Amino acid sequence: MFRRKRGRQIYLCHNVLEYVGERIDILNEFGRILKAEGTLSVVKHNRNGRVMQMVVLLNNFEHANDLLNGKNGHAKDFGTINYYEDEDITKWCNAFKIKEIYGIRTFWHLQQNQEIQKEKEWQEKMLDIEMKVSQLDEFKSVAMFHHIILQKN
Repeated sequence: MFRRKRGRQIYLCHNVLEYVGERIDILNEFGRILKAEGTLSVVKHNRNGRVMQMVVLLNNFEHANDLLNGKNGHAKDFGTINYYEDEDITKWCNAFKIKEIYGIRTFWHLQQNQEIQKEKEWQEKMLDIEMKVSQLDEFKSVAMFHHIILQKN
């Protein structure tokens, strides 16, 4: 997806910001401690992907409608999912610019056969197709997660 250049800092903030109340403070701290042109990698829930999951897999139309109406979600093990848009990160902290956005788990989470997910051949084929669609906007819009690569200004 992206290559690390020698000497550059990369910080990971994966699946965190939607669960904390201090996300602006956290982003500003990343902006403070990252060196010039450093990279911040953010993985976040994508509301549209969650709607797909609610309708297709769980038949939970009430929750899907709540999400479509702007309400937050809930993860059994983590609590409330406070959704936000990819671009909100740069609104909350102007130390960063978005370099790249990828869709993650566009199809994987729609596969209900958990036994097939254990098969190496299936995993390889799924990874191949996931990589092919990860940068296509029409698939990113329904991916379960977004991987946002930010660069410090």
